[in-house]
Amino acid sequence: MRNWWILMLGVMACGRSAASTPGDVADEAALKAEIMRIQHEWVAAFPTHDTATIGRSITEDFTAAGPDGPPDGRSELMKGLGDTNVKITNAGIEDVNVRLYGPGQSV
Repeated sequence: MRNWWILMLGVMACGRSAASTPGDVADEAALKAEIMRIQHEWVAAFPTHDTATIGRSITEDFTAAGPDGPPDGRSELMKGLGDTNVKITNAGIEDVNVRLYGPGQSV
């Protein structure tokens, strides 16, 4: 059985409305909440082999790091996630601190 470990650093591109400003605290709070919602959506998708959820949120040039060798791209991740012979027994996130670094950039 292959172990799948994905280190989510939370690097995501998120669009802001043209009306928002960098100091708009309400907008920043909403954006951080959306990033956390996506993170939790990801975690819930792995044990259930939900390729549709993962597929919606990663780009064609996505790369995932794992313990078994070289990084996997989007197609390898989707293939592995869709393999129901692989049992995912533990998926979670902890100690997440979303930081915004300007329009459309966060970690």
